[in-house]
Amino acid sequence: MKGSRGKRFSLLNEALEILETLRRNGFVGYVVGGAVRDLLQGLPVSDWDLATDATPDRLVKIFPKVIPTGIRHGTVTVHCKTSQYELTTFRTDGDYASQHHLSRSCITRDIEADLRHRDFTINAMAYDPLRDKLIDPFGGQKDIKKRIIRGVQDPLSRFMEDGLRTYRAIRFSVTLDYRIEEKTLRAIPLCLEKARATSWERVREEIFKILQAKNPSKALRMMRKTGLLSVCLPELLEGYQTKRSQSDDVYHHILATIDAVPRRPILRLACLLHEIGKPRVRKRLRAGYSFDGYQKVSAQMADVVTNRLRLSNNQKEYIHQLIENHVPSIERMPDGPAIRRFLSGLDVRFLDDIFRLAIADQRASKAPPSNIRRLYYLRRRCHEILRAGTPLNVSQLAIGGDKVKKILGITESVGVGRILSQLLDIVLEDPEKNNPEDLTTLVKKIGKN
Repeated sequence: MKGSRGKRFSLLNEALEILETLRRNGFVGYVVGGAVRDLLQGLPVSDWDLATDATPDRLVKIFPKVIPTGIRHGTVTVHCKTSQYELTTFRTDGDYASQHHLSRSCITRDIEADLRHRDFTINAMAYDPLRDKLIDPFGGQKDIKKRIIRGVQDPLSRFMEDGLRTYRAIRFSVTLDYRIEEKTLRAIPLCLEKARATSWERVREEIFKILQAKNPSKALRMMRKTGLLSVCLPELLEGYQTKRSQSDDVYHHILATIDAVPRRPILRLACLLHEIGKPRVRKRLRAGYSFDGYQKVSAQMADVVTNRLRLSNNQKEYIHQLIENHVPSIERMPDGPAIRRFLSGLDVRFLDDIFRLAIADQRASKAPPSNIRRLYYLRRRCHEILRAGTPLNVSQLAIGGDKVKKILGITESVGVGRILSQLLDIVLEDPEKNNPEDLTTLVKKIGKN
C-alpha cells in the first residue's frame, strides 16, 4: 500500500477516540473522503467520514451507541457526546450509496482497494492520525494543488458504478472552483442513462448543493453541454435558443437571475423555474414577442419539476407562489387597493422572497434603475399594510358566514362564499368598511340582487 507522511492535522477529540477504540479492538480506521480534502486545504470540516476494516456487526459490539443508518451498505453511525460519525466498512465495489448490499465478496481489509472505487482523486485519500500517515495512491494532493476534478483511474467506470457521480463532478467543480479534467468531463455524456437511473432524492440534494455555489450558472452551463440538464431539468432547455443572442433567450436570462439572488437553494430553484413557461406561450408580434400568461404556465410546469424532485409540500407551495407572483405590476399598483389585492392573493410568509426574485429578474433583464426603485417602494408599502393589520382575506372580515346567513335569514350555505368574496373586494378597496355595521348593510344590499 502506498503511503506518505502527512502533516499532523487538528482532529476533533471524539473522532480520535473512535479511531483509538478501533485500534484497541484490533481494527484500523481512517478519516476519508471530503474531510481529508478539506484538511489538506485548511478548510473547516463539516462532515467527518471514517472508514474501517471492521464490519458493521463488529462495530455494533465495539461501540456503546450505534445507529444502523446504512447497515446494509456497510455504514453505521456512532453517537458520541456532541456529534455523530459515520463509519463505513472498506469495500471493493463502487456504489456506496444506493444499489449494492454489503456482502462478503465486496468487503476488504485493504484501504487502497476501498479508495480505488471512490469517485475522484481529491476524495480518494485516507488519513490515519494515530500514525500521522496520509494515504494518497491516486494523486489527490497533486490534483488539489492543480485544482482539478479527476475520476479515480477510469472515470467512465467510476460513473457507471454510481450515476450520481456525474452530478458530483460538476458540483465539486463549481463549489471548489476546480476544473474538470478532460477525460473525466468526456465520460459524463456516456453515462446519462446511468444518471437517469439515480433516485430523485439524491439528485435533488446535488442540485441544492450546486445552487449554493457562488455562480450556479456555471454548473448549469456544464450540465447542458454534457447532457445532464436534459436528464434532470429538460424544461430549462425549451428556452435555449442557439441562434439568438445569449442575453435574449429565456435560458440565459434564467442563468443571470439565479446568480443575482442570495445563495439559498430553494429560492434559487424558484429563480431557475420562474420563466420556463415562456416558450410555450410565446406569440410573434409585428415587433418582438408576447408571453401572456407565462407566470401561470411556469408555475404549473414548476409543479411537475418539484414533484419530480420529491420536494416537501411547503417547498412546492413556496416555489409555486414565487413564480406565479414574481411580477408585481410596477405600473398598475400605484395605490393601496391594488397593493392590497396583490397581497390578498399570496401567502405573505413568502413576500420578501417574491420581491427578491422580482428584483433579480429586473436586474437580469438590465431594467432601468427606476424599475428597481419602484419594486423596493412596493415592498415597503406591502409591509406597511401588513403592519397595519389591514384585512386581506375572508377570514379577517368583521363578520363570517354564520352572520351572513343570520342577516339573510337562511340556513343553507349556498352563495355565502360568493357574498363573502364580494365583501372582501369592497374591504380591499376601502378597509374602513371592515366593521359589523357597514358589512351588515352591504350583505343586505347584496342579498337583494
